[in-house]
Amino acid sequence: NLSHPSTELVVGNMCRRVLHIIREEAAGDGGKAGNAASDAMDASDGSDDEDNSVRGGAMRAFKAEVIEVIGELIDELESVNAHIVQHALEHVSPSSVVLTSGGSDIVEAFLREANRKRKFQCIVAEGAPGLTGHQMARALAEKGVETTAVADASVFAMMSRANLVVLSACGVFANGGILAPAGHHTVALAAKAHSVPVVFLAGLHELSPLGPGDEAFDTDDLLSPADVIDYTALADCGVGGGRDDGGNEGDVDGDVASLSVANPAYDYVGPELVTLVLTDVGGQVPAFVKQLLSEIYDPADRTFG
Repeated sequence: NLSHPSTELVVGNMCRRVLHIIREEAAGDGGKAGNAASDAMDASDGSDDEDNSVRGGAMRAFKAEVIEVIGELIDELESVNAHIVQHALEHVSPSSVVLTSGGSDIVEAFLREANRKRKFQCIVAEGAPGLTGHQMARALAEKGVETTAVADASVFAMMSRANLVVLSACGVFANGGILAPAGHHTVALAAKAHSVPVVFLAGLHELSPLGPGDEAFDTDDLLSPADVIDYTALADCGVGGGRDDGGNEGDVDGDVASLSVANPAYDYVGPELVTLVLTDVGGQVPAFVKQLLSEIYDPADRTFG
């Protein structure tokens, strides 16, 4: 869904990466490639055929170089999860207790990889309202991981047993803050209270030069309230058939419901709650994210327009 903030974030990041690649290739060889390509585009009827041929050849060579590097970027994207999973054994210790929340393909693959050579216990919070944690707990248990599924309300109590928290990220901001599925902020707060390290898994393509205060990106995305409460419950809030003060059937407040249900899609997790951001190029502390961004994006492409 292109309207979701996480999708907008990744699409914007990919545009920035491609622009950065083009600028780097244009700046290669002292800028000769870029100048030749520019001359080819600016060539007009006044130029002779030989000059046009040379410039056209330079443009084709420049395009070929850009396409080759973009192809390498596509290959990198296809192997992001595999590279992140390779670091599992470095972070999961034998006989440790790992806590996670909800269902995530990358987290599941990460824990399954750790289970190949480590015996550990896993606590999975259910991740309401979708309850995707139940599916992941079942999948891990089938692979031989000693797994316990708990309600989200039990996370703070169970955190005292945990040695590590592993969560998935939908995006990483310039200040080291995380855009994560709803509910992860609560887990991170509980981990902070119990001094448990929190590791977020995110590919380089999810790192964004934007910050949480930028108008260009808004994390306040709400999902349908039907996931939280059934629409028929509105009848109890005075919609078309409540009781008046005398106990008689009647409309309440002109048939306007007095119930508001917020079902956020994402949480913002501040950098103070994040111990490590584990990417496909290794782990990064939140304070180093800004430096990493300068290597993969051009400052001119921070925002578009």
